[in-house]
Amino acid sequence: MGNKKVKQSRKNKIDSTVQLFIPNLKIFSIILAVISIALYANTINHDYVLDDYSLIKENRFTKAGFDGIGDILSKDMFAGHVENYNADLAGGRYRPLSQITFAIEVELFGLNPKTGHVGNILLFSLTSIFVFLSLSQLLKDFKFYDNEWYLNVPFIAALIFAIHPIHTEAVANIKGRDEIMALLLILVSFYYFLKYYDYQKRSYLIVSVVAFFLALMSKENAITYMAVLPLSLILFREVKISESVKSVIYHFVVTALFLIIRQSIVGTAKELPIPELMNEPFYGMTFIEKYSTIFATLLYYIKLLIIPYPLTYDYYPYHVEKLSLMNFDLDTIYAILLYSAILFYAIKYYKSNKIISFSIFYYIITISIVSNLLFTIGSFMNERFVFMPSVAIGLVIAWILSYYIFNRFQNKIVVIALITTVFMAYTYITFNRNQVWKDNFTLMTTDVETSSNSAFGNFAAGGQYYIKGQKEQNQIEKQKYFNKAKKHLYKSLEIYPRYSNAALSLGNVYYTESKNADSTIKYYKLSFDVYSYNYETAINLGRLYRDSKKDFKNAEFYFKHCFKVNPNRFEAYNELGVIYFNSRNFSEAALMFENAINRNPSNKLIYKNLHAVYLALGNKEKAEEYLLRANSIR
Repeated sequence: MGNKKVKQSRKNKIDSTVQLFIPNLKIFSIILAVISIALYANTINHDYVLDDYSLIKENRFTKAGFDGIGDILSKDMFAGHVENYNADLAGGRYRPLSQITFAIEVELFGLNPKTGHVGNILLFSLTSIFVFLSLSQLLKDFKFYDNEWYLNVPFIAALIFAIHPIHTEAVANIKGRDEIMALLLILVSFYYFLKYYDYQKRSYLIVSVVAFFLALMSKENAITYMAVLPLSLILFREVKISESVKSVIYHFVVTALFLIIRQSIVGTAKELPIPELMNEPFYGMTFIEKYSTIFATLLYYIKLLIIPYPLTYDYYPYHVEKLSLMNFDLDTIYAILLYSAILFYAIKYYKSNKIISFSIFYYIITISIVSNLLFTIGSFMNERFVFMPSVAIGLVIAWILSYYIFNRFQNKIVVIALITTVFMAYTYITFNRNQVWKDNFTLMTTDVETSSNSAFGNFAAGGQYYIKGQKEQNQIEKQKYFNKAKKHLYKSLEIYPRYSNAALSLGNVYYTESKNADSTIKYYKLSFDVYSYNYETAINLGRLYRDSKKDFKNAEFYFKHCFKVNPNRFEAYNELGVIYFNSRNFSEAALMFENAINRNPSNKLIYKNLHAVYLALGNKEKAEEYLLRANSIR
């Protein structure tokens, strides 16, 4: 009976606050939607960039539309990548829900990046709205709703979220939809979780639990809300820890279900045959160096969330420098002091300053999974990794603006003008940063200026200049592009001398530029010696030794090595068949061509090669059969 009175009292208190606030809900939501859509409208005509190719444009499951959904649900995120999926990298990337939306878009609208960008913008606008709605539900007992509209803390927090430049990576890059959907769905779950606790309607709990499961299916970092949900009840509904934990029992069940599904499908991430700095950024570091660098990146995140400039897609080694506490590197020391101080504040003042304490706990909880502290994630840091944690920064800033600054400064017009200036600066940076995400060439050749000490950034920029040079008809301009490509690829190898892909690309530039076999072989061999599992390196070396050096023994060695790297591809079998045919070893040539056609049964050239080799073997019947097949292919 006592519990019913307490619940009714809480409901009456909430309802009285709602009366003050509900008329503004729709207005604020519309404002946030309009701002979010307007701010990112300049990305609609952008192309695919970065992982959009392996996840959408070159992914056979995504391109299959509705027919690919079964494969998307039952395989690793990049398993459908047509050419370059590497099974050695499988594991740890089960995020099917966003990819399913891509497949649906392809089915309905074809393979068009515009639909992907429009989808991201609309989902982001919904996310901004649910930042506002969920924080409004969380903070219903706070008496700031009857102040001026611009002091509304949830609205200011959501507005900061909507305009913050650090979100450009998640929104302007179509692949970033996994971040958007994970946060959107987790906020839906959070909103209805609070509504269930406040109003005790079972339908709210069902929506919350289902949304939680779908958030996990979007991206694994949604799991951090298993701590955020009970934390919200402890701080803002004054619930005991034991009761708050019981309140998330159904969320725990669907989390366990998700983890079982994920483990059964993608298993555990496998180690590379040879450690690679671009996938293991802490490779070669001592324990002290690793964790000193990690703490420094945590400081950089705070800096970018407050002063979001300069931004870059590339935080690979060594744009982020290798640091060591033993060397008294200040960034590491500042990071340890800052995080210790805010955590101490959150614990000590959790009763007297609930909003700040909640924001600190929320930030630390949600960033923990991408911090490299718990496990290595394959990159020092990325802007998209703070898409979810950034909600806390917006809430802190909003509370400081509303509760401290407006209440303590007499000249509110000056304060409003200063804050408006900052908001306009954020908007300006976001709008301009969007332009950089236009396509791979623009993104990579722009950001290499910011990440000038990144091995990957220089490799990527060099590759884009090489592609541009290949397409250029004017010979003077073509050479300029090739020179820029070589400049960045040299820099990449200077930063990381064992960068196999950079060496391969440099060899490609030399071959395309001047057919210089010696320089090309030099860099191809460097690439091969570092990492012999690259199919392109091995087959290119085979072709060079065969065509330029007439060294058939070395050519045979590299073509046969291709069989070890990927026995399912046809090219090396066909190339080796040509060598055997020219050496008049017709039986071996026939065997190679048969292997090639089994792996690519629609290749006209291989059927012609089979026709020629069986003629040489005196088997006219089989030769005619293959000639007929060749002629049937258009």
